[in-house]
Amino acid sequence: MQINILTFSPISETVQLDVYTERVEEQHPDSIFKDEFPQLWKEHPELKNKERLFFSLFNSETECKGDKYTIELNLNKQFRIAKHYFNQIFYNHFKQTKIVGTDYIDNVEIWIKDSVQRDKKTTQFLKFSLIPKFQNLTNGWELIVSFNGFSVVYNKSIDTLDLRTESFRVIVNGEIIRYKKLTPEQKQNITKTYPVINRDLANELNVTEHREKVINKYTQTYQKITNFAQQYLLTEEFQKIIKINSDNFIQVPEKNIDKVYDNSNALLFG
Repeated sequence: MQINILTFSPISETVQLDVYTERVEEQHPDSIFKDEFPQLWKEHPELKNKERLFFSLFNSETECKGDKYTIELNLNKQFRIAKHYFNQIFYNHFKQTKIVGTDYIDNVEIWIKDSVQRDKKTTQFLKFSLIPKFQNLTNGWELIVSFNGFSVVYNKSIDTLDLRTESFRVIVNGEIIRYKKLTPEQKQNITKTYPVINRDLANELNVTEHREKVINKYTQTYQKITNFAQQYLLTEEFQKIIKINSDNFIQVPEKNIDKVYDNSNALLFG
């Protein structure tokens, strides 16, 4: 049985990571903890009262502050932080040419313009997420490639619209962001900021959200994921940031077939 996972290896086993003693108020950078890098605390006695330090792979200047230290992150040993690192390089890579954001569990999501467009007032996109995991089914790094369905974007910028709805996402500078969380810098580009259609906006703007009854969802999803991988992952450009070990999705080991995690058996029906 084939599953939507590619195996990969880091280009370099270690990378340098800047960490800080404080975080900027109302920001939520990631953290490293004392037990993860005991050598850093040993070399710097001034950190003895600090249980954690902060880092941001998106923007250290706006999320972190205080004293700065540099650590060496081993991507094949410190998996929790390595996943943040891979998410960031995926995000940066696709931001150059595609629309990027995160899904509801903070995986990197890439939006590709659909070849089929149903309404002249909107643009429809296919959504794909990339999820790095370590030793889930294999003995190394794995990249789960998922198809997340469709999203529709209105073709007029929000400065031309008098919207009552405030809870929606927008596309600005190639990124998908909640409208309420636009920064002052992003608001300066308001003439090129486009709303992502949700149910409230669909009603307000009189457009149709994507609704499609698929007879065989597996075959269509498989083909979309395969096409995405061939066009955007199994390429020389993408191989510059990680080394994908095989052009084929992996086969599930026989021992894993018909098996689920214990907590996956806990279902509630109402």
